[in-house]
Amino acid sequence: MSCRKKINENYQFIRAEKALGETVDYSIDYAKVLALVSPTDTILTSNWTITSNAVLGAMSINGTIATVWVSGGTKIGSIVRLTNTIVSAGGRTHVRVIILKIINRLAVIPNWDPLIVP
Repeated sequence: MSCRKKINENYQFIRAEKALGETVDYSIDYAKVLALVSPTDTILTSNWTITSNAVLGAMSINGTIATVWVSGGTKIGSIVRLTNTIVSAGGRTHVRVIILKIINRLAVIPNWDPLIVP
């Protein structure tokens, strides 16, 4: 399955949205920042933390990409801070933050009626 949100590693803080009830994967690709010093550097460890109001799920590393699954979020409009800290095989440490806003996905679809089939 392809990642729902793939984040550009050039930004320290990234803004994204997550709907109530969704379980979504977020990935950060550190390829460009790791290649600045060594074109063959990869992620050795990846640690994700999250503020309250959402839950961390499975985490993985694939070369220069760190991925985490996030579920929960109990209040529409609340803000969740998702932080990823990696250490590369070359010994470099990088930190990126994703700011998630919990939204009501149905509110995004105006004039939608589930009983009317187009």
